[in-house]
Amino acid sequence: MSEKLNNLKHSWKSVSDTRVARELIDYGVIVRWPEMRRITKTFNIDDQKAILQHFARRLAERSGIRLQAEILVESIMVWLANTEDETIMASFLEELFAQPGCEDACRTLVEIALTAEITENIHDDDIFAVSVALICELGLAIQQFEKQYPGHLRGTHSILDHIATYLLSVSNSNNSCIRLSLLHYFGAMEHGTPMKNYFNRVMSRFGHTVLDHLFTLLFHKRTEAVALQYLLENLPFVLEADAHTQRIVHETFKFYMLKQTDRFTLFAHAMVDYLNQQTDRSYDTARVVFAQHLAALFRVTAEVNHKDLGRDMVLALARFAHEESSRRLLLEMGKETSLRQAFREFVAQVQPVIDGAKPIEYLQQFRASKRGRKPSFARVEDLGTLHQVSYLGSVQVPKAS
Repeated sequence: MSEKLNNLKHSWKSVSDTRVARELIDYGVIVRWPEMRRITKTFNIDDQKAILQHFARRLAERSGIRLQAEILVESIMVWLANTEDETIMASFLEELFAQPGCEDACRTLVEIALTAEITENIHDDDIFAVSVALICELGLAIQQFEKQYPGHLRGTHSILDHIATYLLSVSNSNNSCIRLSLLHYFGAMEHGTPMKNYFNRVMSRFGHTVLDHLFTLLFHKRTEAVALQYLLENLPFVLEADAHTQRIVHETFKFYMLKQTDRFTLFAHAMVDYLNQQTDRSYDTARVVFAQHLAALFRVTAEVNHKDLGRDMVLALARFAHEESSRRLLLEMGKETSLRQAFREFVAQVQPVIDGAKPIEYLQQFRASKRGRKPSFARVEDLGTLHQVSYLGSVQVPKAS
């Protein structure tokens, strides 16, 4: 074997083709952070997918050999932390599931990714955040794989319990990326189920802080588009949670409604649009609970006598008029003698929609009119959860006061 190849066996510094990359993986040469900048420029996405697939094959083979498994997992994490590409991560997981004995490899991956010491100490926060994101994607992929191919994986429920236990153990972290990953993971895993033991626990631990962070980002131009996408996709999970979580949600809504009135109104209507677009019955609870929050916020606007804001909250609620529970809420609000007369009249204005005599479009005439360009949130093309979490978790903006 040539001297050049012997040198390549000990470092990723000058690797330029996938064959040599596979050999380095086979020899157990760890990928170092400083090498990744050149690697990501050298290998295109398809090449990187092929390399990560080879990592998956070797991890499945060597999951029982602790030192070799640790080298493989750290290299995988360093690679993913530098690319933040969900297609590469998905390719790795798909290949892992295709290997014999992948169940043991999954357990090993979870344990090492979330507990092992790494050699890249200077980048340990970035690597650990992507480790949590990978394990979250692993759990969601296992759940989806089980739905598509029931019984293909052995001990699916045991693996998911294993993942949940380890993820819950890192939920005390102050890292925003980790918190956003966990909120999405446990929310998606327990979505539509009556029991939300894990999700309620993480919301109790950091729910107020995470929601405050997200709404702070929502009301800044630079971050609003990504924050809006994350909230639309994940707030329904929060709305399904327990009473303690709903108190957190109400206080957050109330604070930002009164501080950012116009922008919060846009958010409320965007959330109604999103929930109304979901045809899956698993979103029924979120629709009912969000309507209850809108009713509670309407009462707050009446207390402070903010008429434009009160009208907007009623109009948002009336767009749920196809839901029996929302119609009842509106009818009850119209009869509340404790409300100021002007606010009861707002409810009366939407009565034709409640009765079914007028379509939803009838409500548009009551929106508060403002001069100039119609306000709206910036939107982005659908970003995957990994990109949302990475961006939203790393940016800091001043909080409204």
